[in-house]
Amino acid sequence: MKLNLGMVTHNRFYDMAEKRDGVWKLFRRQSIYDMGSFTFPLGVVDIDQSAVAKYPREYAALAYLLEKSGFPVTRVFATRGSALEQQMKTEGQRWLSEPVV
Repeated sequence: MKLNLGMVTHNRFYDMAEKRDGVWKLFRRQSIYDMGSFTFPLGVVDIDQSAVAKYPREYAALAYLLEKSGFPVTRVFATRGSALEQQMKTEGQRWLSEPVV
């Protein structure tokens, strides 16, 4: 399906890394979405407002394009200042405070 529509999304990765056998590796990567918007490379097109409204503003444009392209977004992701972001950071702090084995 050609939508003639683009989007820009800004997010941060919240990574957990550890050193095993002398090598640093990421063992967990999570994303926190900060903001997103539509772009109109070929001019303004109609957008289904009810479909956009199903998602948090921070990643609504991305979710809309995914959904319209046949890839439904079925879970909620962390956004700036959300309870999910706070939970992520709390778990990260707990992990950092664990004794090194």
